[in-house]
Amino acid sequence: MLASNQTKFISKDVLYSLKRKYGTPARIRRLKTVANDIETGVQDKVYDIIDIKRAILMPEEMIRKFLYDLSFIAANKNFTYGGFFDNVSRIILIDGKDLKVELTPNDHIEIDKIRESIKAIGVFEHQKIGWIIATNRVGEPRVIQLFSSEFTKEFK
Repeated sequence: MLASNQTKFISKDVLYSLKRKYGTPARIRRLKTVANDIETGVQDKVYDIIDIKRAILMPEEMIRKFLYDLSFIAANKNFTYGGFFDNVSRIILIDGKDLKVELTPNDHIEIDKIRESIKAIGVFEHQKIGWIIATNRVGEPRVIQLFSSEFTKEFK
């Protein structure tokens, strides 16, 4: 019992230190209701938003993936089409004091106006000291700067 209390104290202390150094405001978006307009076909979605004062963000890991066209996979034909995309994943730690509700994989986390999907959810210890959340999103396209140059000299 003593070792369990010591690990609980150490875990809380580590979370507190990480929150102070690397904490970032975040929001949990949970879908509450969806209403469909029959005439226009527009879906109105209502979300419950849970604000988190300081979520601990681990560094992002970006992996470029390639996705084959379905005809290549299904028919075993020569290569037809496919595409590259950047898959960004990260680990987020949230203190149990900051989040009192149960998370589901259907929820989303919003950090700096970027929405990330929840891939996996873990819990520190059995006392719900904190949450370990694995997220992923498709990376934004890189900004390509185009420069134009004007020629002042005419060619003959």
